[in-house]
Amino acid sequence: MSDFPYAGTPVIATAPAVAGRSSAKIDYVLAGAEYTIGPVTGRYNFSIGNYGGVDVKETMHVPAIGVSISPNVSVLGELVIWRRSAPEGSTFVDRSFNLTLNAHL
Repeated sequence: MSDFPYAGTPVIATAPAVAGRSSAKIDYVLAGAEYTIGPVTGRYNFSIGNYGGVDVKETMHVPAIGVSISPNVSVLGELVIWRRSAPEGSTFVDRSFNLTLNAHL
């Protein structure tokens, strides 16, 4: 892939095309933990991606709570905070709350 973490842009009437940029050296780390008490499970995941060739760093924090409603049904709510730091500045890629209902027979 030659256009991540910087996507290219196509040519338009008022500007030339700009090629995407990628990094030849990328380091990733993912760590997490969870703890369950009765039907409730607390979970936290953290990840970091360091795109060394283009000086971009992305971090993701994902705290979550799961509740087992029955042996076959559970609900998981998680908060995603995904931040990107680059020479151009820092931005949020995603800040969302996700709710998942898991049911199986």
